[in-house]
Amino acid sequence: MLLRNKCIGVAVGITVCLSCFAGDTSEESLSEVRLATRIDSILKEKSDIFYGEFLAAQCASCHSKNENTGAIPIIHGQSKLDLTQALLEYQNELRTNAIMQSIAGALSDEDIGALALYFSKQ
Repeated sequence: MLLRNKCIGVAVGITVCLSCFAGDTSEESLSEVRLATRIDSILKEKSDIFYGEFLAAQCASCHSKNENTGAIPIIHGQSKLDLTQALLEYQNELRTNAIMQSIAGALSDEDIGALALYFSKQ
């Protein structure tokens, strides 16, 4: 389930689950809070756009800069928040796509921040 579907935005759009404030300590709620915390941490870190450009070469083999191919979205120009959240959701299997889960699963938080910065500036 995507965080935006059941959570509110605070600060710079970081999502924090309402149910956690109501005493819900279920694994799903705690997982959402941990994910929101990682998103916040990645966005606060200074990312290296040149490292992001280097890593982006692999992304370009599927993600076109100008042509929407249907199932594969254009990621150039997306916000750093949206890209960070998407990669973490793939990494945590909250989004279903075996290829993206595998790719995102191999990324560190530093990698995600650099990629998100690079693509957000395109």
